[in-house]
Amino acid sequence: MKIYADNVIIGGGIIGLLTAFYLSKSNQSIVIIEKSALASEASWAGGGIISPLYPWRYSSAVTALASQAQEIYPSLVEELYEKTGIDAEYLKSGLLISEIDDWDQAINWCEKHCIKSELVKKVNTNLKMRSSSWLYLPEVSQLRNPRLVASLSTYLRSLEKVKIIENDKVQRVDFKNVLVKSQRHQVVAKKIIFTTGAWTSNFINIPIKPIRGEMLMFAPFKHSLKQITLVDGKYIIPRRDGRVIVGSTLEDVGYKKGPTAVGRKELLKAAVNIMPMLKYQKIERHWAGLRPCSPNGIPFIGFHPDSENVLVNAGHYRNGVVLAPASCQLAVDLLLNAKPKVDHNPYHILSTRTYSKEKTKELAHRSSAVAS
Repeated sequence: MKIYADNVIIGGGIIGLLTAFYLSKSNQSIVIIEKSALASEASWAGGGIISPLYPWRYSSAVTALASQAQEIYPSLVEELYEKTGIDAEYLKSGLLISEIDDWDQAINWCEKHCIKSELVKKVNTNLKMRSSSWLYLPEVSQLRNPRLVASLSTYLRSLEKVKIIENDKVQRVDFKNVLVKSQRHQVVAKKIIFTTGAWTSNFINIPIKPIRGEMLMFAPFKHSLKQITLVDGKYIIPRRDGRVIVGSTLEDVGYKKGPTAVGRKELLKAAVNIMPMLKYQKIERHWAGLRPCSPNGIPFIGFHPDSENVLVNAGHYRNGVVLAPASCQLAVDLLLNAKPKVDHNPYHILSTRTYSKEKTKELAHRSSAVAS
């Protein structure tokens, strides 16, 4: 089947869905092609913390997008709730961090970016006291990302100018003729947009690699924990309904995305180490997803250097949900030739012709360093 559209978006995760959401406001026709079900990969698998973990350790490029996204989220969630009736459960719960070995850097970063922070000596009795002091960021929020993407897909399905194609793998992309051929369709468009996450390097020669992350969810139980809590790289997230999410592992295993017994053991040990009462609670679910890891964790956002009709928005690593609204707004500003709200330069895509074997190897090594 041949389809004509203003835009064809390859990849139906949160980045693809939000790109379509913003583009739809300009009354353009959009086709979204997803190889499986919408938002069934990393977008669904994450914890929904709307902040980078240890945010002071990230580049200014990540901070710029995160800050803008944090401003956007409350109104975005409210707008989608009004349109669909699906509540993404946006909640300002705060982030409590222990075992910090770079206190000065953390405090200086908070002061520089006007981030509210507190030094806490006494914490919730549900937690195991491992540190004499904790850093608390009270403005950090969370949401339930499966509900966020459900609200986005529900809204987009209601729009006449948006066509969603699921379970249809893209086989060929013709940059010159702006054409996408999948197993069942052929889409001719004015613009092709890659929001393909961990699979982007299968289409374009840029250094994005998959890094598996496993998660646990505990069934609802009575506890008094309110804050997201981060200790030694592992976190627990208390949901509004009494569930507790624990994450996450970092595993460089290619495209193997199934959960493992080793990952479950690692997460359970970390969970009990932070919140001892979790030892006696029922594990309701154990799953895994593949993060799109780029060098230094900075996403690639911009037009492909070999085609002014092809745009890429991928490589968000652990911060896909965190950066999504700002990342997609930037991409759409570029597509519509509007002035971006953030400096676009840090996210530029280098020409594929510059990626010699040596350069590709170097960038892949940097990706691995980010994952470690």
